[in-house]
Amino acid sequence: MTLISRLARLGCILTLTLSPLALHAHSSAHPERYVSTDGVDTGNCAKPANPCATINYAVNQSTKGDRILVASGEYQAREMDIFFLLSDMVEVQGGYSTGDLFKKRDTDRNVTVVTGIPERYRERLASRGFELIRDAKGSVAPLDKNRFLARYEKITTGIQGPATCSDGMAGEFPCANVDLLSHMPLSEFSSVYSSANDIWGFVDLNDNREYALIGLKGGVAVVDVTDPANPSEVGLVKGVGSTWRDIKVYQYLDGASGDYKAYAYVTTEGSSGGLQIIDLTSLPDSVSLANTITEFSRAHNVYLANIDYATGMALDGMEPFLYIAGANKDGGLFRVFNLTDPTAPELVATNPLGGYMHDATSLVITDSRTAQCHNSHNPCELLISFSGATVKIWDMTDKSNPVRLSRTNYTNASYSHSGWWSADKKRIFLQDELDEKNLGLNTTLNVLDISSLLDPVLSGIYTGSTQAVDHNGFTRGDRYYMSNYRRGLVVLDVSDPDNPTELGFFDTFPIPEENSANFNGAWGAYPYLPSGNILVSDIDYGLYVLKDRGTASSVVAAFNYSCVLLDCSFDAGGSTGSVAGFSWDFGDGDSASGVSPSHSFASGGSYPVELTVTGASGATDSVSRIVTVSPDPAPISLTVKLVEKNGNTHIDLNWDGVTGDRAEIWSNGEIIRNTANDGSFRMFRVDDGSYAIKVCNEDSTSECSNEINVEVGDGSPPPPPPPPGDLTLTAEVVRKNGNTHVYLYWEGANGDRVDIYQDGTKIRNTGNDGKFQVFRVTPATYQYQVCEENSTAVCSDEITVDAN
Repeated sequence: MTLISRLARLGCILTLTLSPLALHAHSSAHPERYVSTDGVDTGNCAKPANPCATINYAVNQSTKGDRILVASGEYQAREMDIFFLLSDMVEVQGGYSTGDLFKKRDTDRNVTVVTGIPERYRERLASRGFELIRDAKGSVAPLDKNRFLARYEKITTGIQGPATCSDGMAGEFPCANVDLLSHMPLSEFSSVYSSANDIWGFVDLNDNREYALIGLKGGVAVVDVTDPANPSEVGLVKGVGSTWRDIKVYQYLDGASGDYKAYAYVTTEGSSGGLQIIDLTSLPDSVSLANTITEFSRAHNVYLANIDYATGMALDGMEPFLYIAGANKDGGLFRVFNLTDPTAPELVATNPLGGYMHDATSLVITDSRTAQCHNSHNPCELLISFSGATVKIWDMTDKSNPVRLSRTNYTNASYSHSGWWSADKKRIFLQDELDEKNLGLNTTLNVLDISSLLDPVLSGIYTGSTQAVDHNGFTRGDRYYMSNYRRGLVVLDVSDPDNPTELGFFDTFPIPEENSANFNGAWGAYPYLPSGNILVSDIDYGLYVLKDRGTASSVVAAFNYSCVLLDCSFDAGGSTGSVAGFSWDFGDGDSASGVSPSHSFASGGSYPVELTVTGASGATDSVSRIVTVSPDPAPISLTVKLVEKNGNTHIDLNWDGVTGDRAEIWSNGEIIRNTANDGSFRMFRVDDGSYAIKVCNEDSTSECSNEINVEVGDGSPPPPPPPPGDLTLTAEVVRKNGNTHVYLYWEGANGDRVDIYQDGTKIRNTGNDGKFQVFRVTPATYQYQVCEENSTAVCSDEITVDAN
């Protein structure tokens, strides 16, 4: 029997006019829904004996992770059909039959045909059980003739950016006050998966390179975003297939090696995925799977407590802990693991009252509210737990005895999904993932006042301009960065936390254009990179690196200092915003006000000096720095010098008096490198800011130089560019961890950026810092050349590099 004759026997044609997704519940159970040509669009399509008539209706009954099984028939593609047929949020599969109640998929016997979609999508549609027929006689123009498809293909093929947000657009993306640095679609990853999920980031404190860790349906990709306009995948650690992944990073200083080590922790709803631990210590060369913990087989979320989320380092004086939310064990109650061995976390606590936890955040308080904690713990470690229609606050200070302090309902509660805390730790910003869809609300962010840990109250609400669903959010200073599904990233001013106001947005999900209450688009955001760049993961469109240009009525605290023996002078003139007041805590019981106080310490030691600035609008910001003083002249002498080269700032250190074989370099109260005692060290490519630098004997905090304060980026003009000259290029082949890399070095380029060519093809546009690393090349012989940006006339000679 021919295909056409079989189709004729199937009867009528089912016309697809697919519409957005709807969410009815949020749990780990994801049903199947059924469609056939003789179905009826009523109910929830969840019974094979009572299928729906159209995929349009079935999709509206579904949530992310559901499947729609389609009986045989012919489908004429219209407008957005290609997006929904290829999207992963609700998986649509053909090849079923009503005869056996959709029990067995058989694409040979149950032919499901779609017409009007371009030929290049044949294989992807075939993988989902659809047969593509190019039929010009259809009543609807094929999609390759319509404007939508050209735009869709543009943003799903190749890296885009950078693009400034101007007149409401950054390239193909609607925006306000947020620029596009780069967009890396799913097609650009080494293993191409049909969807992305959560995202996290970190800065490697060994070399200050920045990375994005993005969850994909089949694993986690680590992407170097140090050059944000040119993201580069370093590696991918595969895992079980799942729409859900969650990622966090822990970093610590290894005393034995003097290097920083980092690990990523990954949960998934995929069966038997466990907790993956990704080893990041071999960056920038590679990443690998260090271990898989099987204490549970799957979980919805992972969280790290007592961590500085900008560095992944443990907070001063605190022990980091890993929390698992929504595991398939003990009803999904929270599970707490220590990180004594970061590659083998050990279970130390669970919820003594039981109950599912969907997501969590935590904070450490030391103020008067600690009297409300169990046994008046001070400091008190609080866990904020989200699930169902409530928010719970736990005192987790004693892991052997977790105590729930409160259980709070709130207005219009549909599903308490996730949240984060305000800079003053007095408010919780709460995302409810179902209120927009279930109650017909516009984007709604709730604010809980936790001045009373025992009786929190709803104190504020942000209402957005569309019905896009709020998903995850994070506070950085007076800004709140929220992934808003179909609207992308939304930036809020929370200097008045009870009255959040919108500063800007970037729509990562421009197709379909409507910002409706559906569940695809921006999954997660990470705002804590030292560069200030924002990472966003979009379920359908991949990785975005963005720049927030919005302005808020905020203030930022900053100060410099210099000390001679026990006497120190402080200067907060570098603080920004409309600062109305300065408050100093010198860490020895004394305090002061004013922009430039002086203070004499009674004895030598290291003191946590904290500056709090208050803005005219009441906004506050604080910064702490460790100030070390000594009554005696330091036994080690140190000099520092700023070096400007190729548009970058470096700090050169020279010292004398270190007695051992190795020296420790300290910056802003932390060891940044354990290095050979050769009398000199360069801090490469430092960012603008203040640096308190000293050199100590190894493993000593008393045998140190005086601390020298260095200000980078003080507004002085940059050095003039070098005079025109010939571009010269040299290369070095380096083999490390079984991989081959090519290091390129050049001089004589005068612009801010250069183009790198390999075998006559441009492979990278990068900053003119005189060096570039080509990672993991296949052993072979290559031709390399460096040219001025967008110029083939001003180039180095082409050099031959033997990388065999």
